[in-house]
Amino acid sequence: MTGPVDRVESVAFAPNGRTLVSAGADGTVRLWDVHEHRQLGRPLGPAGGRAVGVAVSPDGRTIASVQADGAVKLWLGVLWTGLGDLRTLVCRRVVGDLSSNEWQELVPGVRYRPTC
Repeated sequence: MTGPVDRVESVAFAPNGRTLVSAGADGTVRLWDVHEHRQLGRPLGPAGGRAVGVAVSPDGRTIASVQADGAVKLWLGVLWTGLGDLRTLVCRRVVGDLSSNEWQELVPGVRYRPTC
């Protein structure tokens, strides 16, 4: 897999076992599809300074990154996994599936799939 020009400082797997999250010395957090060997969407951040650590919550709803200065950034709702309640809410609001364009706007870089 290719990605940051600088080094990777930390990695963590999402609960789905398919998504790897990396924290880079360039200050970005990146998501990777380990089965397809590619980056998902654009990098998150930079959050400011070098990202030295990353973790994913057990429910997959939150990614936490820590910067070299100790600052912690929480990335909420980035992964579209384990989000049954959110999926139900989206389906009620849009009254059906998201269009391909809506999907790309909300979940850039992730292959389209029906939401409802």
